[in-house]
Amino acid sequence: MITSDEFGEAVETAFAPLVDDVGLIGPLKMDSRVVYASASLSFLVRFRSLHWDEGGYAWTSVQVDSFRSASVEGLFVAAGLGPVQRVHTVARTMQSLKVALDSQASAIRALLPVLEGEGGDALFRACIGR
Repeated sequence: MITSDEFGEAVETAFAPLVDDVGLIGPLKMDSRVVYASASLSFLVRFRSLHWDEGGYAWTSVQVDSFRSASVEGLFVAAGLGPVQRVHTVARTMQSLKVALDSQASAIRALLPVLEGEGGDALFRACIGR
């Protein structure tokens, strides 16, 4: 089973290029959650283990303000950057956790120019319906 410490370390490794290259601030680690932030957005990376299985799921949501957040995979698809299958969430082993987190970090890198640009608000509205 993946521990919260292993999860936090894996997130930090996957998101390090976003901190170094793009300037995200973080990580703030809290059990099975890790938070990063940019000037206008926050990114919450979560892990949920499945008790009947040895693995779980890792997913990232993007929050623009107190009322609006959306999943990275939903925003990625809504922005026309690719199919949902390119953003992995299954984390049954440490290897699949790393694959999932790397794909989510890659999706965030592709999304940042859109989210922080003029089309960001419209993309959020399209993704969450308000």
